[in-house]
Order: sequence, then C-alpha cells, then structure tokens
Amino acid sequence: MLNSNNTDPLRLHGTKKEQKQEALRRAKYRRGQALEWLYNNKHITKLQYLAGCKIRALYAECEGQASSIDLTQPRVDCSRKLRDWLLVSTTDANRTLERIAALLGPDQSQAVFAIAGQGLSITEAAIGFEENEAKREAGTPSRATRDYVSRLMRNGLGHVAGELVG
Repeated sequence: MLNSNNTDPLRLHGTKKEQKQEALRRAKYRRGQALEWLYNNKHITKLQYLAGCKIRALYAECEGQASSIDLTQPRVDCSRKLRDWLLVSTTDANRTLERIAALLGPDQSQAVFAIAGQGLSITEAAIGFEENEAKREAGTPSRATRDYVSRLMRNGLGHVAGELVG
C-alpha cells in the first residue's frame, strides 16, 4: 500500500552522492523536519528514521493524501467501481496507527506521533509534557523534559521499527 519512494525522502537507498546532495538541499528546510535533522546529526539510526518516515506516510494517508497510481504495475480493467480506495487506504492507515499506539503506550505514542507524524520539533512536543505551568505558558520546556521526550521518541521508534520496517 505504501510507496517506498514516498517514505524515503533522504534517498537512503540511493548512492552516496545522491544522499549527500539530498542532505545539502534539505539543510535549509530544518523547520518542521525534525526527523531528518535527528537522522543527519546521528541521534537516531537508519532503521528508526525509516520507521519515522513510515509513520509520517501513514499520517499523510489518514489526512486523505493517498499515494498516486503506480504506473509500473500491470493495468487492470477498472470498468466497475467496487471500492472507494481512498476510504480503504485511510482506514488501513488508521488501523495501523492505532496498533502502533497500543504497542507504545500513551506517553511514547504521543511523543512519536508528534515528532514523526506531525513534524513537530522536540521542543514543541515537550511543551505538552512540561509540568511547570510558567514554562509551559512561555513555550520553553526544561532541559530534563526535552531529554525525556527525545528518549521517549527514540525508544518508541526503536520499538516500532521492527513492525513497520523489518
């Protein structure tokens, strides 16, 4: 259901030259791309990064941004519409995300879905975990809270990687 080209924006399966060109091209788009930043700075492994990309693709499918038609596959007679494939793909993506949320638990799933799925930075995701009211209102979570959220996210992507990628 998921197209591997859409779930590998850093071209990890390409040549070294393509990977380097893609990293340099994306360097100016740091905002909203926390997953790429974490991978490029060696904070997460390749397997964790690919799992995060799959979660991002599942989020896109849930929003109705279904992948395009794969023209490399053989043509099929489509004279009769039997199913609404957009509804099927969004339902499958929702079920997969619910299964991942059940596997991770509430705190890990909130951190993983905020950073990998919604594209928030660790600091933005940590605001929801901050216990100090003044720091939460100011939008500056403590260092301990940011470390906790990043640890939750890394461990969560590690748990999910075996199911989504492997």
